[in-house]
Amino acid sequence: MIDLPKITVPIGGFYVTDSPSLITTSLGSCVSVTMFDPKAKIGGLNHIVLPGTFIQSECMQMLEEEDSRYGIFSMEKLLYKMKNLGADKKNLCVKLFGASLLISDKDEQKMCTGTNSSINVQKQNIEFVKAFLSMTRLKIHEELIFQKEALRITLNTLNGDVEVKRIKNEFRKSIQNSKNFTKLRR
Repeated sequence: MIDLPKITVPIGGFYVTDSPSLITTSLGSCVSVTMFDPKAKIGGLNHIVLPGTFIQSECMQMLEEEDSRYGIFSMEKLLYKMKNLGADKKNLCVKLFGASLLISDKDEQKMCTGTNSSINVQKQNIEFVKAFLSMTRLKIHEELIFQKEALRITLNTLNGDVEVKRIKNEFRKSIQNSKNFTKLRR
């Protein structure tokens, strides 16, 4: 078994490589797209926090920052870096993960009745990514979205496999406690 270097992608980050590696990120309500070109052996993934808004007051700041936390920049940078390293868009295997519903049973009842607005960010992220991929004519080969547990995904750039680990409610409780959330971000 080959011991591959491990790269952890932080919240709002992305990483692309043409070297054999394991690229990992942890997702709660955020979304991640993995891309892999099996011929060129180039792979990458991102960690999208927000789809991006085009409301005038927020739009200018978002456009000035070009922050990869926003889906529009994260997807563009991921695809650009993949192509820049030699990936061919027609060979890309694209997978979509995240948008976990980290909600209480009470919030789940509200969601079923349509009275919970907290699901909007996850839904908007997924809608944005699917629209972006459709516009760029990239097909989603696999997706795991809107599950109840947080996820840790790891892309193996030797073969394009993505290992998914479900993170049980202990993580869910940790991120709901702001003191613990600060520790997790470091």
